[in-house]
Amino acid sequence: MQILDWKIDGMHCGGCAQTLQALLARLPGVRRVEVSWPDGHARLLLDPQEASPERVVELIERAGYRVVAGEP
Repeated sequence: MQILDWKIDGMHCGGCAQTLQALLARLPGVRRVEVSWPDGHARLLLDPQEASPERVVELIERAGYRVVAGEP
């Protein structure tokens, strides 16, 4: 398992965080996810056998957000 803790740019409210969290939770390989709007962070427990960090970044960017720190 791999722990990812990234700063996310583009979240403007708690709804943004909930939307992003729901999207990430559906990605195969994501075992646990917590997205915090006040902190501006996404924290994930990822099974690298099922999904790569690059795939997670791709999903975040397609949702309209950007990983600004801790990029893979």
